[in-house]
Amino acid sequence: MNVKETLEQKGKQLVPPVFMALLAILYMSQAGSFGDQTSAEAPTLYGSVVLVISIAVFIAALLPKRQKKLEKSLIKHEDHDFAWHISSRIFGMVALFVGFIFIAGFYIAIPTFLLLFLKFISKISFLKSAIAAAIAFSLTWFLFSYVLNLEVYTGYIGGFL
Repeated sequence: MNVKETLEQKGKQLVPPVFMALLAILYMSQAGSFGDQTSAEAPTLYGSVVLVISIAVFIAALLPKRQKKLEKSLIKHEDHDFAWHISSRIFGMVALFVGFIFIAGFYIAIPTFLLLFLKFISKISFLKSAIAAAIAFSLTWFLFSYVLNLEVYTGYIGGFL
Protein backbone atom coordinates (compact mmCIF):
# COMPACT_ATOMS: atom_id res chain seq x y z
CA MET A 1 0.00 0.00 0.00
CA ASN A 2 1.57 3.29 -1.03
CA VAL A 3 1.45 6.60 0.82
CA LYS A 4 -1.34 8.02 -1.36
CA GLU A 5 -3.63 5.03 -0.69
CA THR A 6 -2.85 5.20 3.04
CA LEU A 7 -3.71 8.91 3.21
CA GLU A 8 -6.89 8.35 1.19
CA GLN A 9 -7.96 5.52 3.51
CA LYS A 10 -7.20 7.59 6.63
CA GLY A 11 -9.13 10.51 5.15
CA LYS A 12 -12.19 8.32 4.66
CA GLN A 13 -11.94 7.13 8.27
CA LEU A 14 -11.70 10.70 9.57
CA VAL A 15 -14.77 12.11 7.78
CA PRO A 16 -17.46 10.67 10.12
CA PRO A 17 -15.87 11.76 13.45
CA VAL A 18 -15.15 15.24 12.10
CA PHE A 19 -18.74 15.57 10.87
CA MET A 20 -20.13 14.34 14.21
CA ALA A 21 -17.86 16.77 16.10
CA LEU A 22 -19.17 19.66 14.00
CA LEU A 23 -22.77 18.58 14.66
CA ALA A 24 -22.00 18.34 18.40
CA ILE A 25 -20.52 21.85 18.45
CA LEU A 26 -23.52 23.21 16.54
CA TYR A 27 -25.88 21.46 18.98
CA MET A 28 -23.93 22.75 22.00
CA SER A 29 -24.19 26.31 20.66
CA GLN A 30 -27.97 26.08 21.21
CA ALA A 31 -27.56 25.59 24.98
CA GLY A 32 -29.75 27.94 26.95
CA SER A 33 -32.01 28.82 24.03
CA PHE A 34 -34.86 26.59 25.22
CA GLY A 35 -37.66 27.74 27.48
CA ASP A 36 -37.33 25.13 30.20
CA GLN A 37 -34.24 24.29 32.25
CA THR A 38 -34.15 20.59 31.33
CA SER A 39 -34.05 21.24 27.60
CA ALA A 40 -31.65 24.16 28.02
CA GLU A 41 -29.04 21.87 29.59
CA ALA A 42 -29.51 19.01 27.10
CA PRO A 43 -27.30 20.45 24.31
CA THR A 44 -24.39 20.85 26.70
CA LEU A 45 -24.83 17.39 28.19
CA TYR A 46 -25.44 15.37 25.03
CA GLY A 47 -23.29 17.54 22.78
CA SER A 48 -20.26 17.12 25.04
CA VAL A 49 -20.72 13.33 25.07
CA VAL A 50 -20.94 13.22 21.26
CA LEU A 51 -17.92 15.53 20.99
CA VAL A 52 -15.79 13.34 23.29
CA ILE A 53 -16.80 10.18 21.41
CA SER A 54 -16.06 11.76 18.03
CA ILE A 55 -12.62 12.91 19.25
CA ALA A 56 -11.90 9.38 20.53
CA VAL A 57 -12.92 7.87 17.17
CA PHE A 58 -10.80 10.48 15.37
CA ILE A 59 -7.73 9.61 17.46
CA ALA A 60 -8.36 5.87 17.08
CA ALA A 61 -8.50 6.28 13.30
CA LEU A 62 -5.07 7.91 13.35
CA LEU A 63 -3.38 5.17 15.35
CA PRO A 64 -1.35 2.72 13.26
CA LYS A 65 -1.84 -0.09 15.81
CA ARG A 66 -5.54 -0.19 14.96
CA GLN A 67 -4.77 -1.24 11.39
CA LYS A 68 -2.45 -4.03 12.57
CA LYS A 69 -5.16 -5.38 14.88
CA LEU A 70 -7.57 -5.47 11.95
CA GLU A 71 -5.07 -7.49 9.94
CA LYS A 72 -4.65 -10.04 12.77
CA SER A 73 -8.36 -10.42 13.52
CA LEU A 74 -10.30 -13.53 12.59
CA ILE A 75 -12.83 -11.50 10.65
CA LYS A 76 -11.74 -10.81 7.11
CA HIS A 77 -11.95 -7.10 6.38
CA GLU A 78 -12.24 -6.35 2.71
CA ASP A 79 -11.19 -3.00 1.34
CA HIS A 80 -14.30 -1.51 -0.24
CA ASP A 81 -15.10 1.95 -1.43
CA PHE A 82 -16.58 4.17 1.24
CA ALA A 83 -20.38 3.97 1.09
CA TRP A 84 -20.99 7.69 0.60
CA HIS A 85 -24.61 7.20 -0.44
CA ILE A 86 -25.76 5.35 2.67
CA SER A 87 -23.54 7.43 4.97
CA SER A 88 -24.90 10.69 3.61
CA ARG A 89 -28.47 9.38 4.03
CA ILE A 90 -27.81 8.51 7.68
CA PHE A 91 -26.09 11.82 8.46
CA GLY A 92 -28.88 13.66 6.65
CA MET A 93 -31.50 11.87 8.74
CA VAL A 94 -29.64 12.78 11.95
CA ALA A 95 -29.44 16.43 10.88
CA LEU A 96 -33.16 16.43 10.03
CA PHE A 97 -33.87 14.77 13.39
CA VAL A 98 -32.13 17.60 15.25
CA GLY A 99 -34.06 20.17 13.22
CA PHE A 100 -37.31 18.30 13.77
CA ILE A 101 -36.71 18.40 17.54
CA PHE A 102 -36.79 22.20 17.35
CA ILE A 103 -39.98 22.17 15.30
CA ALA A 104 -42.04 19.37 16.86
CA GLY A 105 -40.30 18.58 20.16
CA PHE A 106 -38.84 15.41 21.60
CA TYR A 107 -42.06 13.44 21.98
CA ILE A 108 -42.85 13.70 18.27
CA ALA A 109 -39.30 13.72 16.85
CA ILE A 110 -38.02 10.56 18.58
CA PRO A 111 -40.70 8.12 17.33
CA THR A 112 -40.78 9.77 13.89
CA PHE A 113 -37.01 9.45 13.50
CA LEU A 114 -37.07 5.85 14.72
CA LEU A 115 -39.91 4.94 12.36
CA LEU A 116 -38.17 6.46 9.32
CA PHE A 117 -34.75 5.07 10.23
CA LEU A 118 -36.01 1.54 10.76
CA LYS A 119 -38.15 1.60 7.62
CA PHE A 120 -35.80 3.24 5.12
CA ILE A 121 -32.28 2.59 6.45
CA SER A 122 -32.64 -0.74 8.27
CA LYS A 123 -35.29 -2.01 5.82
CA ILE A 124 -37.59 -3.31 8.55
CA SER A 125 -41.29 -3.69 7.75
CA PHE A 126 -43.56 -0.72 8.35
CA LEU A 127 -45.58 -2.55 11.00
CA LYS A 128 -42.50 -3.48 13.06
CA SER A 129 -41.12 0.04 12.64
CA ALA A 130 -44.42 1.56 13.79
CA ILE A 131 -44.54 -0.74 16.81
CA ALA A 132 -40.96 0.20 17.74
CA ALA A 133 -41.82 3.90 17.33
CA ALA A 134 -44.91 3.55 19.53
CA ILE A 135 -42.86 1.77 22.20
CA ALA A 136 -40.18 4.48 21.98
CA PHE A 137 -42.83 7.19 22.41
CA SER A 138 -44.38 5.37 25.37
CA LEU A 139 -41.06 4.78 27.10
CA THR A 140 -39.87 8.34 26.51
CA TRP A 141 -43.12 9.83 27.78
CA PHE A 142 -43.28 7.50 30.80
CA LEU A 143 -39.62 7.99 31.72
CA PHE A 144 -39.56 11.78 31.48
CA SER A 145 -43.10 12.56 32.65
CA TYR A 146 -43.58 10.07 35.46
CA VAL A 147 -40.27 8.58 36.56
CA LEU A 148 -38.05 11.66 36.28
CA ASN A 149 -40.86 14.23 36.43
CA LEU A 150 -39.04 16.46 33.92
CA GLU A 151 -40.47 18.94 31.47
CA VAL A 152 -39.39 18.06 27.93
CA TYR A 153 -39.01 20.55 25.09
CA THR A 154 -42.23 20.49 23.06
CA GLY A 155 -40.95 22.36 20.01
CA TYR A 156 -42.25 25.47 18.31
CA ILE A 157 -45.49 23.70 17.36
CA GLY A 158 -46.09 22.59 20.95
CA GLY A 159 -45.54 26.15 22.12
CA PHE A 160 -48.48 27.31 20.02
CA LEU A 161 -50.86 24.58 21.23
